[in-house]
Amino acid sequence: MKFLLITFDFPPSIGGIQTRVYNYVKNLVKSGHDVLLVHLVEPEEWRNYFESSGKEVIVERVHGAEVLRFKYLLKDTLKIFLVVVRRLSGNRPDVVHVFSGINLIVGNLFLAYGLLKRCKVGVSLFGKDYLASRPNPIYFMPLIFSLFLARRIGVNSRATLTLLPEIFKKKARILYPGVDAQELQKAVSVRGADGEERILFVGRLVRRKGPDVLVRAFNLLLKDHPRARLIVVGDGPFAGQLKALVEELGLNDKVEFTGQLRGIQLYSKYAECDVFVMPSRQTSTDMEGFGMVFLEAGFFGKPCIGTRTGGIVEAVLEGETGLLVPQDDEVALRDAIDHVLKDRELARRLGDRARERVSSEFTWERATSRFIAMFC
Repeated sequence: MKFLLITFDFPPSIGGIQTRVYNYVKNLVKSGHDVLLVHLVEPEEWRNYFESSGKEVIVERVHGAEVLRFKYLLKDTLKIFLVVVRRLSGNRPDVVHVFSGINLIVGNLFLAYGLLKRCKVGVSLFGKDYLASRPNPIYFMPLIFSLFLARRIGVNSRATLTLLPEIFKKKARILYPGVDAQELQKAVSVRGADGEERILFVGRLVRRKGPDVLVRAFNLLLKDHPRARLIVVGDGPFAGQLKALVEELGLNDKVEFTGQLRGIQLYSKYAECDVFVMPSRQTSTDMEGFGMVFLEAGFFGKPCIGTRTGGIVEAVLEGETGLLVPQDDEVALRDAIDHVLKDRELARRLGDRARERVSSEFTWERATSRFIAMFC
């Protein structure tokens, strides 16, 4: 089939949607499908693509797919749409799918085009899309219209599915993410016998991810685990406040901020840790739709600790691949980490089951097959 994919989220920027779209593209082409991806680049990212070229659109090949990267401003919506339509002239896609941008006019334009051309049309809905748009009709009405136009709605978890109005649920399919086993297994642990107990956090440094709760729990943990070390991987607007909290608690020698990591550098952190923790919060405007980082940690056989919020309860099976605690409960979080670090047999059992589950159920090949099946 021929796929036209539209997204605001695609590498080199980092995030769950970026990883999902990138791996769909890679595996769609690998499976013999043709892919044209339209990447709408927001103003704050322009310099990553356009500063040196001076172009308004850059054409690239990514794993055999054609990628059109556009500078995107609202006023350019129609112009960009027409450029893409002209490029498609005489080469009608079989599938039009919008990953991000369904709460904007641009997403609806491409869906309307797909319906007019009798294509199969779909959208991906993530928890944040719905929750963040709901308070503002300017964003929420285009989102609802997108759900109305789409013939298939891909959601990233049962938690996201519950947000949908009942009228749209019959069109929805749960599309869990995956991991790239070939890439992950390139990681090599260089950890020596240092006696440290390493706790790893990976994620964008925003309050919603709960890194401040983890720091406070870690501070309580040190009483019984003086050789524990917290590694924080990621960057974001909450970084300054988090570092100030670490300093206030006198933890500078115990907490390591690596900044944003990619590839083998990131995967090696998973390989070297003893336990992975991400205590996300659910708010009125955002939630953890699933938590791909739990799968990545699980691939390396690491026990995971998360909160009973959003799709985390689907990413981490409580008592089977990890432990879950209430959000914003630093004492419960401290106790869970303590339990895993002290009970090595429990840690091994949780990690082994996590590795087994990820390897059998959460590859990107399987995830892409589910995406394709949504349109068959």
